[in-house]
Amino acid sequence: MPTSLVVLEYVKTLIWPVVLLTTLVVFRVEVSKLFARVSRVEAMGAKAEFDKAVADVGLGLAPETDSTPYADVQSIVATTYEDARDIAEAYEDGPVIVDLSMADNDIAKRLVDFIAGLARGSNPRGAIERTSAKVFLLHR
Repeated sequence: MPTSLVVLEYVKTLIWPVVLLTTLVVFRVEVSKLFARVSRVEAMGAKAEFDKAVADVGLGLAPETDSTPYADVQSIVATTYEDARDIAEAYEDGPVIVDLSMADNDIAKRLVDFIAGLARGSNPRGAIERTSAKVFLLHR
């Protein structure tokens, strides 16, 4: 069997896992949100049902109530520096969670500088808190 046919067979065999993994990496935020919404699973004769409150605890989220001080927190996933305008407009309305996990490191650094200036420059009581590696909370 010629080498080109062997290589072609390897490519045909490996292409679907590569495409699947690439898709999961690119859309990891959306996939995690999708799984957070799953309330019932049936597969291979097994069934599982999840209570929303239990699912929220598993994600580290507080149950939804209107009594929380940040009930109207907006969330923005920033990938480019052009998203800075959206962050500023959202911050005018109240607290904002800024997710920079999808941004390049250089863009993320520039956006952190921007949001730190936004938080302090627009209000002396403004604050920025890091909630995880590339996720920040801006509030007054």
